[in-house]
Amino acid sequence: MAQFVLIPNSILEVRFPYSESRVRALKLLPVRNWNKEKECWEIPVSLLKEACEALGQDFETVPRSIRDAFEREKKTEIRISVENSKSRIEGPDLPIEEIDEATSFWVEGAEFSQLYRKGRWDGYKHLMTKKGAIIVPTGLLSVLTDVLDRAVIAYKIDDKRKVPKKAHSFPTRGHELRDYQKTVLKAVAKEERGVLQLATGAGKTLIGAHIIANRGLKSLFFVHTKDLLYQAIGVLENVLNFPIGQIGDGKVDLQDVTVATIQTTARALHLKLNKEKTDEVPLWVDEGGESLTVSDEEAIQQALKDCRMVIFDECHHLPADTFYDIAMKIPNAYYRYGLSATPWRSDHSDLMIEAALGKKLCQVNSTDLIERGYLVKPKITMFEILPTGKRLRRHFATVYKSEVVENEERNRIISEVAIHSSQKGRSVLILVNQIRHGELLEKLIPEATFISGNDSSEIRNIALQRLKAKTDQVLIATTLADEGLDLPSLDVLILAGAGRSETRALQRVGRVLRPHPGKTTATIVDFWDQTLYLEEHSKARFEIYTTEPAFDVEIRPPKTKGPRPSRQRILSEN
Repeated sequence: MAQFVLIPNSILEVRFPYSESRVRALKLLPVRNWNKEKECWEIPVSLLKEACEALGQDFETVPRSIRDAFEREKKTEIRISVENSKSRIEGPDLPIEEIDEATSFWVEGAEFSQLYRKGRWDGYKHLMTKKGAIIVPTGLLSVLTDVLDRAVIAYKIDDKRKVPKKAHSFPTRGHELRDYQKTVLKAVAKEERGVLQLATGAGKTLIGAHIIANRGLKSLFFVHTKDLLYQAIGVLENVLNFPIGQIGDGKVDLQDVTVATIQTTARALHLKLNKEKTDEVPLWVDEGGESLTVSDEEAIQQALKDCRMVIFDECHHLPADTFYDIAMKIPNAYYRYGLSATPWRSDHSDLMIEAALGKKLCQVNSTDLIERGYLVKPKITMFEILPTGKRLRRHFATVYKSEVVENEERNRIISEVAIHSSQKGRSVLILVNQIRHGELLEKLIPEATFISGNDSSEIRNIALQRLKAKTDQVLIATTLADEGLDLPSLDVLILAGAGRSETRALQRVGRVLRPHPGKTTATIVDFWDQTLYLEEHSKARFEIYTTEPAFDVEIRPPKTKGPRPSRQRILSEN
């Protein structure tokens, strides 16, 4: 006979002599959890009758006190206990399948997984968990209540979060905020969490600094590259006028406001630093050679507990497992915000951004800033590139190597545009996806400098500063350098690496739109690669460019006849 013990939160501890058939039957309950430490099953008291049926036990043999608790639970409306990271839902007759469907999404490429092919995975990322109760990320609270409302199910929300009290706002210094920046800050002041869609050039970090100043709380500002680490520290120190802490690049210095890298924080939490799945170079790399002392790890772990507000820069990376895991391990952060020019995902995993941070609060796109005179209008030319004609296997890496990295005609266009532009006194940034591609282009462009994630922060910073000052006219860089760069003097951007991420394409274009004395337009060169895989990716980039009304986008077909090759047209016009 099974033994039932009622514990807090209307949970039953269930123990019984081991029986494979009973365990199998118990696992069929919609909500159940095996507690390894107590060596018992945990189920909501509302499932008492179902548990008795699974165990083959007469309901009347259960102690009267527990049966009374079951009857009381049946009469109680559904309860949602809200905490900062996660929310728990308990009660009878929960629409579990509907909640699961609303908090799940199909994982791109799942059909190629062995687990999926063997029927051991349904191909969906499930953000709802079942551990004694239904648990969903608090960012999806509105999704949960929508499901209950549609099912006409009454519920009560028990908000267990504590609103942190600030002693005073942090004073700020600097220039007068722009009109739209003030509007954004007013929107943020009304909400405890959410995503801010701010185009490149809108002043994301500046807005983040003023959010921190207005709240006046112990805060963490997360970034995912060393370049962004130092850039964020610089902006925050300029605005807040007090020392900013640093977690990353071999340093652990905690202050009231601290900028932290995902890499170092992951190491302190002993999380595996998974690279974000992409057809391009990794969006971040492990900080090789960095080691943390036990005291460093403990200090970082304590900082996560002490944090009352967290801001994630470039929050479109949140669906990466490590990024998301960290976001869910900040238990006392009542205020949570994300900053991004493109807070959506081409792989449709946007739901994880909302799960960690909440819904979008505002939107300032590039066209808004161009019309206000804060950005210059871009001229985007996509050159159609014919296939090389080589016989290729249907592997993306093989196609990419032949049709992009080692494509002589394509690379010749890149080099001639760069050389011609630099001769006219224009600064040029060439972004590549692979180090091999950068090395080949560096040989074709003698005056170019090539930097990658393999270079130290000092080397990268020097190269970027020389480009910014136009001491060097041409810089080739891997995509590790394509987010957060502040290069107002940049005139020409060449997107040498094809990629399927239309969101990152929009981020990259933003690198060249910032105004600068004497700069009236921005030149962007992209490619429409007419070959397997790459043509679909090119189409996606073209479509995202055309979502901005102020972008002038043109596709140039290859010129196969006549003495003047297609690449010469852009040279003569620029």
